[in-house]
Amino acid sequence: MTNNGPSSVSGITTVTDTLPEGVSFSGNVTGTTWSCSQATNNFTCTNSGAIASGSAFQVINIPVVTSASASGYINNTATVSNPGDTNISDNTDPAVIHISSTPISQGTLSIKKYAGTMPAGDSQTEPTAVGVSRGAEFNYLYRVTVSSGSVNGAIVRDALPEYVEFVRFGSTPAGWSTGSTTTTHSGHLHTVVMHQTDSILPSGSSYDFTIVARLRADAVGQYHQNIAYVCPKKILSGGSLIDNPACTTTVPPLPPDTGCSTLPNPPFMDPACIKANDGFDLSIRKYINSDDAETAISLAG
Repeated sequence: MTNNGPSSVSGITTVTDTLPEGVSFSGNVTGTTWSCSQATNNFTCTNSGAIASGSAFQVINIPVVTSASASGYINNTATVSNPGDTNISDNTDPAVIHISSTPISQGTLSIKKYAGTMPAGDSQTEPTAVGVSRGAEFNYLYRVTVSSGSVNGAIVRDALPEYVEFVRFGSTPAGWSTGSTTTTHSGHLHTVVMHQTDSILPSGSSYDFTIVARLRADAVGQYHQNIAYVCPKKILSGGSLIDNPACTTTVPPLPPDTGCSTLPNPPFMDPACIKANDGFDLSIRKYINSDDAETAISLAG
């Protein structure tokens, strides 16, 4: 809503809209500086702001969903009013959506998890485990990829091993939020880190995240594994998108506290294994006359 002037807006400005058949609210109508109320298929928002000429009100967000039986073109018109408005010819505006007969495509999410740096450090087993000193910080890295269609929102969860402490979130793509919680598994406390978005993720896109963690100085055992999971927030059901019940849990399944024996196959989960560096590691280089003679050098007879 814009004030086309010449004076500032005064009094109460009201916006109303009645949803057409086949369209219903999927959440609350909201708008900064607006007071909104809604019924089954309509809403009213009011604002007492003094908006200067040439300025606009804050936007009103109306979350809606179409029914499975909706089809064709659906028209909807919003109306703004104010007792002091001297020109009502521009006080309505329509919006038209087209319900396609082509089924909605549901994309596929996959995740790769790394320890250390990406793409190096794809440490899934004990022989490929990334070495970390006890008490030292290191990185977990995650790459989420979308294929075979778009995805409506996503959540990435990762329950850290018992002896790995969460330090902080690192890089996070635009449009994604972060959070953490704790859970108990087999009598041991774990931190669960989470990245999520409500955005539509197009096919072929990928998203990289990092967190900083620390292997506790008192870590018991040499190998420590955990598994990252990704799931779509919305899934297809009966031709419509609904909340994914598999994505509502706050805690993903947990691997054994130590060892790196769990190797999941689905693309929506991926493990990483770290190895507590114990003792010391000796290496040797041998030279002939300051030449690193790994291939033969010539010497006079």
